[in-house]
Formats: sequence, structure tokens, C-alpha cells
Amino acid sequence: MTDNIRRLRKTKGISQRFMAEALGISQNAYSKIECNSSRLQVQTLIVIASVLETSVNELMNFTPPAALDRSSA
Repeated sequence: MTDNIRRLRKTKGISQRFMAEALGISQNAYSKIECNSSRLQVQTLIVIASVLETSVNELMNFTPPAALDRSSA
């Protein structure tokens, strides 16, 4: 997940400083998030996704399972 965060941030040309300011944390604390050295809270993940204009699912590289076909039930 942190690799996705770093990749998307760099692709969009956003600095770690900008991300840190958006999260209300120090640049050092943000760097620890990208290095996977810091526990990431759900609320923080939501803000990161918002700043990067993506979804939490995308950051987590999560693909939800296909909807169940309930017509045969």
C-alpha cells in the first residue's frame, strides 16, 4: 500500500511536504508513512486518498469481489 501512495504522489508531482501539510503532520512523520515505518490510521488513509484524488481501495490495491448473482436464489 505504501508503494502505491508513493507512486501516485510522485506521478501527480506532489511533494512529501505538501502531503504532510494536508495531513497536519510533520514531513518526517509523513516520510515514515511512505517507508511503512508508521502505523497508518484509517482517517489518515482517507485524507491521503482524497489528496491524491483516488480511492482507499486503489491505495490498498483492493479489488472487491464480483457482485453475487442472486437471481438463481
